[in-house]
Amino acid sequence: LPDDWSAWSSLGSLYTVQARLTADPSYYGKADGAFATSLRLRPDDNTGAITGQATLAASRHAFGEALQLTQSVDTKDPYAAGNLGIMVDALVELGRYPEAFTALQRMVDLKPGVASYSRVSYSYELRGDNAGAKFALERALAVAQSPGDIAFAQQYLGELAFNSGDLATAEQHFAAGLE
Repeated sequence: LPDDWSAWSSLGSLYTVQARLTADPSYYGKADGAFATSLRLRPDDNTGAITGQATLAASRHAFGEALQLTQSVDTKDPYAAGNLGIMVDALVELGRYPEAFTALQRMVDLKPGVASYSRVSYSYELRGDNAGAKFALERALAVAQSPGDIAFAQQYLGELAFNSGDLATAEQHFAAGLE
């Protein structure tokens, strides 16, 4: 279905994920093309493709561009929690912490889950609150359902334990993540 704008947007998102998983930047160009095709087919009311472009920009460390794209989506769909996640990431990377934490709270309010709790954990870590970071990751682990999300939460719980010198707990989390 070459005229399915939604499928093109989804394909772009999958290419972006594949780039991250394989560390192969050739997928970025494919993602770019898929998002462009989606927007050509449906230039209006296509927030999924614009959020995809923002994700791609953030992947390329073009955080200013990612922020602009997420802000444009936010004006059209303030309930898009996934878009808010990319906005939070861009704001954090640009050092705009108060704005990032405000957007993060909106994200948690809209869609509490692994993506939002993981970002909450990082926000605590940025402020030197390792107990808060651990608590938020434990919440992420509690709601995680996919093997990838469970492994992600376990790995970062292991990192927190390792960085605080608790090697036995770190080893337990790393082993659980590998399972």
